[in-house]
Amino acid sequence: MPTRQSKTILQVMHVLFWITFIGACIKAGALLFTFIMSLSWNPQAASDLYLGLDLSALQAQDPFHYVAIGTSLVGLLVCQALILYYILLIFKRLDLANPFDQIIGQYIKKMSLLSLVVGIWSKLMVGVTKKLEAAGLPLPGMDAHIGLGDAFIFFAAILFFISVLFARGIELQDENTLTI
Repeated sequence: MPTRQSKTILQVMHVLFWITFIGACIKAGALLFTFIMSLSWNPQAASDLYLGLDLSALQAQDPFHYVAIGTSLVGLLVCQALILYYILLIFKRLDLANPFDQIIGQYIKKMSLLSLVVGIWSKLMVGVTKKLEAAGLPLPGMDAHIGLGDAFIFFAAILFFISVLFARGIELQDENTLTI
């Protein structure tokens, strides 16, 4: 049976994940809004898309890559927000008396897949931005906005391992329920 201290820690973590999720949604929404604004009615918005991200030189010299990088950044941020959303769904569904639930196992697998996608996508974006910078297109501050691809790949591997253990826990819990 979970202790009172464990329940308190889980409640604090739940609140912190909500705050992080809301922040990730705001970041993705702000970048999406300014990116769309820079494409449609205010091209000068590309000079400060989000938190100092200046892609105005890229927009002026290579509109195709500007759109590709802008949509990729928005996609990465949306995927990161989805990972946090799955964590919140796990908190909502978690029952410490019977913690191994099929749906929670599916959420963990989805988080693993999304983390792998974000990791690979980030690594590809780093490669593309380095090639664009080598071609003479300035992309200041891109590294801070792309994210840590290696960390997400490592996170995906850990989540995959947890999902395998979780599947085994579901089997054992179901066997235990059947024997009672």
